[in-house]
Amino acid sequence: MKHQIISTSDLYFSEDNIYLQKRWYKELHDKIDAGETSFYDDSEVDPLWDNHNVKYSPDRKRLLGFPRVLEEYDVKEGTEIIFGVVPNSTLEKITIPDSVICIVEDIFCGWEDLKEVILGNGLKLIGDRAFAGCGFQEIFIPQNVKIIGESCFCENDNLESVYLPAELEAISEDCFQDCESLKHIFVPKGSIGKFKALLPENANLITEIEEAEWKKIESSKTYSGYTLNHKLDNKWTTFSGKLIPLDDEENYEDPFINHYSEEEADNFYGMTDGMEGDLW
Repeated sequence: MKHQIISTSDLYFSEDNIYLQKRWYKELHDKIDAGETSFYDDSEVDPLWDNHNVKYSPDRKRLLGFPRVLEEYDVKEGTEIIFGVVPNSTLEKITIPDSVICIVEDIFCGWEDLKEVILGNGLKLIGDRAFAGCGFQEIFIPQNVKIIGESCFCENDNLESVYLPAELEAISEDCFQDCESLKHIFVPKGSIGKFKALLPENANLITEIEEAEWKKIESSKTYSGYTLNHKLDNKWTTFSGKLIPLDDEENYEDPFINHYSEEEADNFYGMTDGMEGDLW
């Protein structure tokens, strides 16, 4: 079996290569599912933890995981990718800064306690099932988002209102499947025809909003506007963590282990059968 090491730069979703990288990411996971390859993220070698025990890559550009017990969290400024296999958390609210460009698939899937999500204007891609089965009532998608993955918000029993930007280029028809409470899909004036074609199953829920009203809503529901009225804990000034030398991994005491069983800890770090024992 081929063993692959993935670096932060390999998963960097820029505006120019967003479609190419999404295709590459899918092909990689298809190979893993077929047993043709396995991988671990090179940032797992020297991860960092902030003052809330949230795990980051050593370059602080990728958020890699949450502790199970955490009610609210402001993602650190400078983070570019939210990536990793994480267990369900008690997280109720999260703010995601403008520096984040990609939320990878399945990240918050099944987080029923997640009641509020504030997204940043730098976001370009939201992966498949990223927010499936969550607990929030509304979500505002910022204008720079180009792709919303398959089943991204499906089975959200509480979801009532969604705001989609005119600049959105791709969204799957099953994005809001089994969202029984969904009443409104709001879009900017002039884009209703586009979204009725993209979301035929939800066409009767789509409503246009005048430009002035849209900008007013946008200013209060995206990260940049939210920060004007709220004090956030999103700086690295209170960093508490340590670098983990690879040659000392046997003696390394993981702060997450207190929250998880051994099996859950393996799942937390995204272990596959092919990589079992490579880092632990």
